[in-house]
Amino acid sequence: MNKEKSKKFLKIFIIYFVILVAFVLVRVASALGLFNGIKNETVLDIVSTSIIQIGILFVIPFCMYLLLFKKKPKQLFEDFGYKKLNFKAVLICFGIGALAYILNLFVSNLFIRILYFIGYNPSYSVATEETTMTFVKFLVSVVSVAIMPALFEEFVHRGLLLRGTSDVIGYKRAIILSSVLFGLMHMNISQFFYATILGVLMGVVAVMTRSIWPAVIIHFCNNFLNVLSDYLSYTEFSSFSISNIINNIASQSFVLFVVFVVVAVTLSIIGILILLKKLFLYTGFKNYNQMFDDIESKLRQNNENVTDSEIVMVFEKFVFPNLKNPTNIFDLYINDKGQYFDFSFKYKIPMISCIVLGTLITVFTFIWGVI
Repeated sequence: MNKEKSKKFLKIFIIYFVILVAFVLVRVASALGLFNGIKNETVLDIVSTSIIQIGILFVIPFCMYLLLFKKKPKQLFEDFGYKKLNFKAVLICFGIGALAYILNLFVSNLFIRILYFIGYNPSYSVATEETTMTFVKFLVSVVSVAIMPALFEEFVHRGLLLRGTSDVIGYKRAIILSSVLFGLMHMNISQFFYATILGVLMGVVAVMTRSIWPAVIIHFCNNFLNVLSDYLSYTEFSSFSISNIINNIASQSFVLFVVFVVVAVTLSIIGILILLKKLFLYTGFKNYNQMFDDIESKLRQNNENVTDSEIVMVFEKFVFPNLKNPTNIFDLYINDKGQYFDFSFKYKIPMISCIVLGTLITVFTFIWGVI
């Protein structure tokens, strides 16, 4: 069994390493001006995004997974956690996504300010800054920045990585590993920190619900609200842009700005925790209730005199076999069925290669921004 899990771990990171290399090659091709023949900015955005999102983050892992694991497309989507959600759960996920955007806005700004303080000032940020944004550009941005990344980046990170490694190294380690690689995949030091934090949140909800869709929804909300805020700043509704509201408060009073930040962050965190609990009640908890009912029914069929305490004991033994502390709410949400297998180093080489490659490029963007 250990050898089978080790091989599974190896194959998953072989796929992810190919994705990273292809991602880097496209970035290099773009830097060398191979796409300069496309003069229309909107068309260029569509082409480059399609190559990265559809080609690299979907087609490559999709084909390689079917080939290496000898599975059919239907089995792949089951493995990656494409499980339906009820309507209430979907609404809750949109709420979590909106609050995550607000929280991430402050976290990213804080991290960027720290980078600027220590000398980081990327020269490319000015060159690529938008001066206008038409409604057509806005729609293109919604597709390329919000919809595609939500679908295809989650396909890779919460599907391939998180779901694929959770039964090998455990849910908690898989959440951290997939989130760090999600941050590194952005290949930009200014995006790494907040992308990793967002990745942890999306990993938690994906495991809680046993579905990838909550992560897709949260990812979409975060990116869409960012695009919408940018678009509003170029229209007569610029006063409704969240980034402009924050800048206006900061320019008026530093003390008021600090109070605003503390209140906004605190309320966002509290709101996310409340919604996470509700999400669990509508998804994961119902699954446990169904398991409990099934166990109770089978036990009473075999023995009508079975006591409630005996049913609970059987339920805890077979449903929560690895909970170190059943009162720990995180352990209740993240039922860590996985166990860390100390497999040999050769099976870890692709994983280490992915981390090293992503780290080197991310660190390089920092050094380039400083010098």
